[in-house]
Amino acid sequence: MRGIVSQPRHHIPGCGGEYGNEFLRYASNYVLYPGGEVSTLRFGGPVGEPNYYAQILLLAYPIALSMALAGTGRLQSVFLFGVSGPVAAAIALTQSRGGFICLLVLSILALRPSRRNILIVLGSVPVLGLLLAPLVPAEFTLRVMAAFSDVKALVSGYGNVLDTAIAGRVSEMLAAWHVFLERPWLGSGYATFESLYQDTARRYDLMARGADRQAHNLYLEILAETGLAGLLAYASMIAFAIFSALAAARRLAHVERPLESAAAGGLALSILGCLLSSVFLLEAFQWYLWMMVALAVAAPAMHRGLATAHAEN
Repeated sequence: MRGIVSQPRHHIPGCGGEYGNEFLRYASNYVLYPGGEVSTLRFGGPVGEPNYYAQILLLAYPIALSMALAGTGRLQSVFLFGVSGPVAAAIALTQSRGGFICLLVLSILALRPSRRNILIVLGSVPVLGLLLAPLVPAEFTLRVMAAFSDVKALVSGYGNVLDTAIAGRVSEMLAAWHVFLERPWLGSGYATFESLYQDTARRYDLMARGADRQAHNLYLEILAETGLAGLLAYASMIAFAIFSALAAARRLAHVERPLESAAAGGLALSILGCLLSSVFLLEAFQWYLWMMVALAVAAPAMHRGLATAHAEN
């Protein structure tokens, strides 16, 4: 698996002190330097990179939230909300724009929209925004507004993209698309796009990054390197895992095991959250996703085990 390496900084000038205690690497810091000066901290957890840390946290968040919403006792629900709340706060502190969007989407989906609770669903976004607002620095709001402006410029064709991170990622995604179009069935070969980027960017008049770059979009990267065959194989494995988890959730609900049913449904949402965040991220730390895939595939066995135990009793 391809990964990334990031070195945490222990002394943060202008941020009010020392940040040397990393709590066994679970509080690794990643520092932004817009304009050459430190403006804010983005937390990167044990992986040391905030965007990927948010993606990993998104795997745990919907499971805890789904179980909290399905809790059969007040103490149980309070405990589970006490788990999902800090995870949501940690995602906010990473200041990952893609992670924040996925957090809102998964929160709404976890409420299981129906005619009876549609008002709860519609009101969840502003409520969640108010709860997380104190944790979000002003700099993050500015970055989000800049992202909206840049996306508007890209879609409309008017104006310039000012955020260099967005401009660079768009260039990398376009390069991956061109590589895919050149070899649509089997791609250029696994782990080859990075070395092809600079030449592809030059040939198609894209942004010169001055270094080998990856696609920053998992699906475009899969298409570029393994073609339609690779994307079909990947989609088949993920779809099988999601349908297995949902089937287990339905069967567990029928035998009146709401907490276990919510856990299985939360597994499906976890995988979905990783798929959503992968629109903005490349392949790194994917073993966390595959652990969830393995649990989702095994989820129907939980129903069979409970059914057998019930029959024996």
